[in-house]
Amino acid sequence: MASFARLLREIMTQSGFVVMRMDKPGIGDSEGPACADTDFETELAAYRAAFRGFAASPEVDPKRIVVMGMSNGGGFAPLVVGDVPVAGFIVSGGWSKTWLEHMLEIERRRLSLSGAEPGEVSRQMKGMAELYDLYLNGRKTPGEIVKERPRLAPLWDDEPAHQYGRPAAFYQQLQEANLAAAWQKVNVPVLSIHGEYDWIMSREDHELIVSWVNKNRPGAGKFVSVPKVDHGYRRYESPEKAFRNEGGAYAEDVSRTIVDWLRARAR
Repeated sequence: MASFARLLREIMTQSGFVVMRMDKPGIGDSEGPACADTDFETELAAYRAAFRGFAASPEVDPKRIVVMGMSNGGGFAPLVVGDVPVAGFIVSGGWSKTWLEHMLEIERRRLSLSGAEPGEVSRQMKGMAELYDLYLNGRKTPGEIVKERPRLAPLWDDEPAHQYGRPAAFYQQLQEANLAAAWQKVNVPVLSIHGEYDWIMSREDHELIVSWVNKNRPGAGKFVSVPKVDHGYRRYESPEKAFRNEGGAYAEDVSRTIVDWLRARAR
């Protein structure tokens, strides 16, 4: 988290832009229900309200707003904006496919980086595909699934009705979202950044966003792969050390890339 905070601080102090950061419901200074109980639709409504408030601020030029989404927010940033014109987007460690595809990809990378043999990875992935389909498309909680199909229980190590500290409904709603449909309408400049050692989000998702944008406006999308950097903006000696969080150091070139791109938009 320290690297996330440092990145944001450098962008705010060096870009020359008026900046607003919003805490999601139940986090930091934000009011509302506990984050652990908030679904995606509720969280998205809060982001949309914050965006409208920011765009209406007297200090802000509504024609020059750039929206930056980090991690999950990097994927659904166009859903926050809707039909309101903006000057650009920054995607950092985001996603663009369906959430089911994303979770199967992350589970394969997790198993591989944990040291499982290739054949064992594929064996477990068959069960993962079944579990996540029932969870995300069948809209059952993981607890319900493993109760009905005990052979899948070894594949689930999170809570019965939550994952990553969020309710099952949050991710079921992410699965319903069509990010590709939202991104294919974008025709403003987009900077899409992916860390080479980011095992949580895939490089291909970032490249897809750029390709969709460039179909509407050739050259508007720019993809940047940051060498040896993980999801949390730290640089490591190897993918395995990034996975284990061993010896990483903050990567200053990420903020430089973002700030340079923003300054180019301000000219």
